[in-house]
Amino acid sequence: MFWYSPDNCVHRLSILEKHQGGYGHNPILSGCLGIIIDIHPTKLDLAAILLRQFLNDGEPVSLGDLRGNPVVLNFWATWCRPCVLEMPLLEEVYQEYSDRGLIVLAVNVRESSSRVEEFVQSKELSFPVVLDTGGVVTQQYGTRYYPTTFFIDEDGIIQEKKRGAFFSKAEIEEKLTKIMP
Repeated sequence: MFWYSPDNCVHRLSILEKHQGGYGHNPILSGCLGIIIDIHPTKLDLAAILLRQFLNDGEPVSLGDLRGNPVVLNFWATWCRPCVLEMPLLEEVYQEYSDRGLIVLAVNVRESSSRVEEFVQSKELSFPVVLDTGGVVTQQYGTRYYPTTFFIDEDGIIQEKKRGAFFSKAEIEEKLTKIMP
């Protein structure tokens, strides 16, 4: 069994960069993702992690397909009070910046589609909501706290990670400066 420490993960990352020109879809980093995000956020390419879950309308989505657009990727749950409180702020940001190419994608963690759909309708959310009912994507991103939000630039590189809720639109907009053209 491999112990996923920051040193081991950075070592594995450097080996892949040196010998394979990057780490793409290589399983050698399995378990290292959260550690690498914390240590080296600009190295992580979102295309390396395909989010093949389903939107509320049943259509699959892949983060690799979103390349070319800045993305706010938010992990949340309906039982998480801070998550619920920040959803209207994410909606405001989405409404204001979507015409400039911003994609807000909310990943609900381990809840039923009916519960999530009811929540989305009650809050009148218009941005895409993805279901991660098994928690697989959440685990791949090394997310253990909710909400956790990733700010991903047009090239698919994570520029910022925030654990915890946003309490103002201005707080989100400050992070957007790192990913918006």
